[in-house]
Amino acid sequence: MQSRILESVTFSLLPGTDEAAFVRAANDASTALKAMSGFIGRRLGKAEDGNWIDVCEWADEASAKKAAETFHTIPAAQPFCSMIDMASARMAHHAIAHSS
Repeated sequence: MQSRILESVTFSLLPGTDEAAFVRAANDASTALKAMSGFIGRRLGKAEDGNWIDVCEWADEASAKKAAETFHTIPAAQPFCSMIDMASARMAHHAIAHSS
């Protein structure tokens, strides 16, 4: 049986980015994610130090990896991606071992 996958991406925003506009862009990008095969859910958070985390749950590793490869090319996701300092971005995929 394949495990569900948590995908986490930590990052900083580009200097001067309006955070309210970024959150609106994240909401718009969620429309693209919801249409992707295997998508289950998403959470976006900001730490006190200004760093962000975007966590998505996927049905399986193949769905997560395909989304990671193509998300930035989808027109609805491009405004969201354009506000991220890509040099700061770190992505990881984790098999879910427990959920409650």
